[in-house]
Amino acid sequence: MLPDATASPAPRSLSVAQAGSGDVDLSNRRLVASVQKALRAVGFDPAPVDGLVGPRAQSAVRTYQEVRGLPQDGVITKILLASLAKEVTESR
Repeated sequence: MLPDATASPAPRSLSVAQAGSGDVDLSNRRLVASVQKALRAVGFDPAPVDGLVGPRAQSAVRTYQEVRGLPQDGVITKILLASLAKEVTESR
């Protein structure tokens, strides 16, 4: 299960994705690693699960967004988290 990104407001900084769909603290390596694991579980390769948002992780996010009809920005947003959480839960 993905961690709840809404538990506490993320500080405004360069490590925060601001995509109108809610802020997600990208410096939270545990959250990013959970997203990477979830992407891998549903067939998208984010490269190593290391908790860092690198080019391959961004590419996997963007491809997931495109295939699932989400806004395609390559950024981990609350919309992406909700979609991944639902899909991972349904695939069990």
